[in-house]
Amino acid sequence: MKFDVHVCLVSGQPTPNLVPIWAEEFRPQKVILVVTPKMRQNASALEHVIKQRCQIQVQQIYIENEYDTAGIGEHLLNLLADEDKEKVALNVTGGTKLMAIGAYKTFSDLGYPVFYWTEKGQIQILDTDQMVEVKNPKIRIEDYLALHGFSVLEGKAKRQINTNWLPVAQELIQARNSLGGVLGTLNFAISKAKEHNPQTTTIQLDRLDNQNLDYLIQILEKHQLASFKDNVIRFESIDARDYIAGAWFEEYVFDCVKKIPNIQDCAMGVQIDSVDLQEKNRNELDVVVMYNNSLHILECKTINFQSEHLSNAQRNEPIYKLETLKKLGGLKTRKALISYRALTGKAKYMKKRADGSEIHILETKDLGGLSTELANWFTNKGNK
Repeated sequence: MKFDVHVCLVSGQPTPNLVPIWAEEFRPQKVILVVTPKMRQNASALEHVIKQRCQIQVQQIYIENEYDTAGIGEHLLNLLADEDKEKVALNVTGGTKLMAIGAYKTFSDLGYPVFYWTEKGQIQILDTDQMVEVKNPKIRIEDYLALHGFSVLEGKAKRQINTNWLPVAQELIQARNSLGGVLGTLNFAISKAKEHNPQTTTIQLDRLDNQNLDYLIQILEKHQLASFKDNVIRFESIDARDYIAGAWFEEYVFDCVKKIPNIQDCAMGVQIDSVDLQEKNRNELDVVVMYNNSLHILECKTINFQSEHLSNAQRNEPIYKLETLKKLGGLKTRKALISYRALTGKAKYMKKRADGSEIHILETKDLGGLSTELANWFTNKGNK
């Protein structure tokens, strides 16, 4: 069963309207979006994705007062005057409760079909016993963000890693309990050197942790990323320098995500901006994952959050960042902070702040089985 026309109530959650349209076995020939003043930008974003991905006609009709159920009914009566009862149906999943009630009453009273979409891929035809099974489409990151008013800057979403360097990341994870300190020292030296010369690949180390430094140098030299002599590390390239300065951890997390079954889409280094010219909000997201048509944002950090040199504001900066992203992707967006270093000592209070903001935490002890930890979280077996 399918209908030629879907009438959709636009809300801040576009997925319930989009999925029945996108599903080929239920796809209409035309979509009519019922739009209130607050939802005009949302409607434009939804129309753009529908036209781009489904190549079907979209029409918007405007409702000035979402609380005026009689007015909503009148608009819909005029809309339905020339429509065949068997070819047009109302998707009542979206919109406010009052809009849904008003629209449902109008359609039901006139004998037009009404349906409701569930996340399990089922479409219930209301007032009947009919249930239509549809295959939920796998929405990509760019489309999902566009639906919520954000664009991905061109070329700013990586989906490939340097597999030649992945063994380096794996060794750094295996030695995470001993190499955290010396990696922190090296990263601090790299940042200072870049302040003087952004293109430098020569890093002077003034403070040494000899035993662990020797092991780190062995890893870098074995994989031909750098050499060491007279307290100076010489990286083979700027890319190698930046990889050790933190990119390696993002790529390790990304690789762990890729191993999880049923991932719809994932990318790293995703640079986004709001499409609203009056509310520019540019951000970079370390790792972004689409799972079960929900957005998951992973912030990856190698910094020592226990350091006495950090203020509380600096310590909580990644938590603040994730909190500000709550509008990104709607109510179902989920966020996690993944830390190479243990969040103990002065950093333990970050966990309390994260818990209050429904931000999942994974730290040193979780990294050995990170794919499993993330899979459990994606499937709601983990916290938050």
